[in-house]
Amino acid sequence: NRLKKHLGKLTERGVVFLLSYAKSSEAKYLMEGYPIKEINVRRNIAGFTKYRREAKEWISSNIDFVS
Repeated sequence: NRLKKHLGKLTERGVVFLLSYAKSSEAKYLMEGYPIKEINVRRNIAGFTKYRREAKEWISSNIDFVS
């Protein structure tokens, strides 16, 4: 996966990244080896409040931000 490869390159170069991704098996693969924090987010469908729903998202970084 190109994104995973580039996350590794950023880490090797000492560049800090923060990645937000919908909770999924793909996210688990991308974030493997990095700390992960699960958060709830509100998805906005068609711009109307009544259509907003909660979803799980994972945040990950190459620095230890999860405490």
